[in-house]
Amino acid sequence: MGKGISGWLKDFFYVGPTPVPKPDGTPSYPLYTERLLLRPPLAGDFNALYEMHSREDVARLMLWEPWTMEDTQTHLARDMKSPSFACRAANLSLVMVRRDSNALIGDINLHWADRQGSLGFALHPYHQGYGYATEAAELMLLLGFKHLHLHRIQSQCNARNEPSYRLMERLGMRREGLSIECWFIKGEWWDTLTYAILEREWEARQQAANNQ
Repeated sequence: MGKGISGWLKDFFYVGPTPVPKPDGTPSYPLYTERLLLRPPLAGDFNALYEMHSREDVARLMLWEPWTMEDTQTHLARDMKSPSFACRAANLSLVMVRRDSNALIGDINLHWADRQGSLGFALHPYHQGYGYATEAAELMLLLGFKHLHLHRIQSQCNARNEPSYRLMERLGMRREGLSIECWFIKGEWWDTLTYAILEREWEARQQAANNQ
């Protein structure tokens, strides 16, 4: 992306008419980036989420099998309620929607506990390679560090999942290690990469982007 997140986010969110967070710090949804809006999923998102997560090419390097309709309903019911940012431990799941077409193209989540965060994401294959996941992930880092006041955010992936770890590198995350055959998933041992970024590292990166 040609500009840092601060170039298209205002007051921590690049939003429409209601930028003021709620008393518990939870933002007013949807949140806008340059090309996306992010919001908690709705009941009407069922078909789009099922179509994406039931694909073998989406689930292949994930910890889970392709979703069934029952899986989709379970995840949707859990994720429709956005947690309070006052919670010390919670999971925030948002869907990515293209602003130009209103198409739901992926989802992204941030789990936090005791100032430690974990970032995860999935993107429909038709929309990969255009920087959408990076755009959404930049916003989730901002939420984690500016509003949840996290100290550290990490992300993990199968070592064969090059698109995922390249995204983490674009976010400025450090590769902290390669764990050999640490997960037994889908009948085989997986090597796992761990990436992370500290709050001060993220702030330095934002400052450098602003000074360009």
